[in-house]
Amino acid sequence: IYDTIWLFIYMFYIVLFLVLPCREIVKHQLAIASSFIVLLEQLRQLMKTHSFVRENIENIRAQCHLISGSL
Repeated sequence: IYDTIWLFIYMFYIVLFLVLPCREIVKHQLAIASSFIVLLEQLRQLMKTHSFVRENIENIRAQCHLISGSL
């Protein structure tokens, strides 16, 4: 159940990370170059977050198997 909760939190985070910058760009009517910079920075942060989750999920799953195996 905790995996499902964290999955929904992660998905919500990703959606907000994609929607909020776009909304702010439209709201403030940023120039093309500024909009491009903001969107590329958001994409970079999103890729870093995804990489962090991908790299660490295997370690967490291995720890869970060790803990459940020792009980």
